[in-house]
Amino acid sequence: MTREARHIVALTVLAASIQLPFLDEGISLLDEGSILTISSELAAGDVLYRDQITFVAPLINELLSALFRIFGEWLVVARLLQASLFVATVLLGYAVLRPALGSGWAFGSAVAVIALKPLGFPLYTIVNYSQLGMALILGALAAGLRFTETGRTRWLLTAGFLCGFCLLAKQNLGVISVCVVSTALLRDAWPGSSFRALAAQGLILLGAAAVPLVVAGGLYASAGALGEVARLVLIRALEAHEDWIIPVPPLWPWGGGPEAGALLYAYLPGTLADLQFQGLLKVGSFPALLLEWAVKLAYVVPLAAIVGLGVRTFRGRSQATRREVLDASLLVGAVLAFMSMLYRADWAHLSNIAPLLILATAAAASPRRALGVSALTGWLALGFVAAGAMGISQRQTVDTPRGKIAGLVHKADQLERVLRWSESVDPERSVAFLPAQPLLHFLSGRSLPLSVDLIVSWTVKEPEDRRLAEELANVDLVVFDPHGVPWVGGELLDFAPRFAEVMARRFEPVEVVSPAAIVLERRESDPPWAMVVDLWSRSPQDQREVWLAYRTIAPPISEAAPRSCVRHALRPQRRHELVARPLFDPKTWARDYRGIWFPDPAAARFEILVDSEDGSSSVEYRETLEAGVPPRAVSVPLGRWAGETVELALCVELEPGSSGFAPVGWAEAAVVEAAETR
Repeated sequence: MTREARHIVALTVLAASIQLPFLDEGISLLDEGSILTISSELAAGDVLYRDQITFVAPLINELLSALFRIFGEWLVVARLLQASLFVATVLLGYAVLRPALGSGWAFGSAVAVIALKPLGFPLYTIVNYSQLGMALILGALAAGLRFTETGRTRWLLTAGFLCGFCLLAKQNLGVISVCVVSTALLRDAWPGSSFRALAAQGLILLGAAAVPLVVAGGLYASAGALGEVARLVLIRALEAHEDWIIPVPPLWPWGGGPEAGALLYAYLPGTLADLQFQGLLKVGSFPALLLEWAVKLAYVVPLAAIVGLGVRTFRGRSQATRREVLDASLLVGAVLAFMSMLYRADWAHLSNIAPLLILATAAAASPRRALGVSALTGWLALGFVAAGAMGISQRQTVDTPRGKIAGLVHKADQLERVLRWSESVDPERSVAFLPAQPLLHFLSGRSLPLSVDLIVSWTVKEPEDRRLAEELANVDLVVFDPHGVPWVGGELLDFAPRFAEVMARRFEPVEVVSPAAIVLERRESDPPWAMVVDLWSRSPQDQREVWLAYRTIAPPISEAAPRSCVRHALRPQRRHELVARPLFDPKTWARDYRGIWFPDPAAARFEILVDSEDGSSSVEYRETLEAGVPPRAVSVPLGRWAGETVELALCVELEPGSSGFAPVGWAEAAVVEAAETR
């Protein structure tokens, strides 16, 4: 067995065996959940982009749906697909570097890629389109480099086909794949080859890349979805989303305050961020300081490698060697990959492009092996720390209808509660897990009743909002997470106003299953009244909140200022009523988890007063409610003040014993006219 063969066997065994402890780990409600749920719906007969709306390129969903049809809709099927992609990424990284840098250096670099298993967790474990795209980039580059060595057209055709599939896996990575292979061709040809020969190579590359795209386009056209493909995959994916942006980590010291905690959570590897969440890694401690600087180096070292490759490439000899072709290709790939990550530069998105950055760093450091070995040692040490962090985290396994899954205790506990609740609900009743918990659809075996699985600002625009509002009106139950999506802004009311209105008017909270699962049940008809004055829109801007989908007036109260009122002057008519819902922020409804997000308010008093022109004041509603009580509608007839200018006061007051900030308010407060009296 040759040395190269031994390396390939060793890398395969190592990359495959490291998967075993991770195979059922990681609860990804959004990222993996979206792919699993959409793929499950496709396996049942839906057409992507026509029946299931997403701006994600189609390959991962179509591939996984095909595997579901063959092997069944099990979580392990998706995890084994991801494990296979990880092994392929490691081996292709070795294949890219070995011809130019030697088998030993390529082997060490491939081991650095293996370290992404704990460092990128849950990525490279959960099924994801970015890792599919990265494997295809490396495959295309390896084939392109092989063509420059042999001149055999089949390698150029292979590179082109893989670029086409990469475009179908993830749009920006597909563009990068074409650029890195084109760079290899250009650097290999310059300056000796003719323009005609180079143009012929380019046509072969682009022609081969077009084949998968044309076939996919034909299939979607035959299903009547080609227009949606263009709108969602080509146009929508290019739109910028300001509420989705996370900048690169600041290089100055982060300190030990709340801001440092948020920075660590965004930029630490996932297993280490889990330690911080569990209180096992203290902000401002010496270990946290070491990890802070290790993370900064993980961003800075690839940039230094890019500079080094750039200098070496532009100072290179006129006649290209294997190393110079490799350097130029990895330089372009690393620059484009890093730029593609800047819109959301947290650790997860750095991990997505890390294989390409690792190869670029290995190539840049190859003339100075001691420097490269030092970087590799530090990277592997960080990998061991990340793996050890998983070992000491408090984790729990949950049995689901689609197989076992494990995660942090609090996530696993909430997941198990929701799945047990789902088992108790009639399978014929439709359930939507909102706003972005599609994993629950897959693990519970409940079909998605909406055409969009993620109700967030970057997936829902005006056309989707209109369609989703119509679909939601026929859903029986909604399970809503009041915490929203971490690191993603945008209020439901702002980007999906029709959808939010249906939720607020047609759905009533009936049960709290967990802190992340409030059950709302659909009423058969809208409330029997017509809006006259929307008090929420007339309230001060800093007092407007959206809790669940309820537009809520939340007067600021605290222990220092325990009472606050919002006042509105108006002239009611004889058939007018004031309607409102007194409530606490839904984040406080789950009693056994209260105090995690807010201090635990014991109770609050809610009052509605009407102040007349003659100076008298009438208390029309007064009730003391505990924090865990879901809201119920309150109605105050205003007919006896008809024609008189009055001031309505919606007041909240902390009960003695409550402390800190109490998130309380009045939901959907409005003056209405009862329909049956109009």
